[in-house]
Amino acid sequence: MSTNFVHLRIHTEFSLVDGIVRIKPLVKKLAEYRMPAAAVTEQSNLFSLVKLLCSLIASIWNYSV
Repeated sequence: MSTNFVHLRIHTEFSLVDGIVRIKPLVKKLAEYRMPAAAVTEQSNLFSLVKLLCSLIASIWNYSV
């Protein structure tokens, strides 16, 4: 996959309406495909924000949260 591609609409498991994507597998795939960014666009909340941020930090510095 091209590194120029960026997902602009991802609903995670925390989305109240239509999410199924889990945070840790998402972060692993982003790293695997060397994607520079992704847009998590939850519906009605931002419950995944802390878990996503912690997973990204752990991925970058290679330690578990």
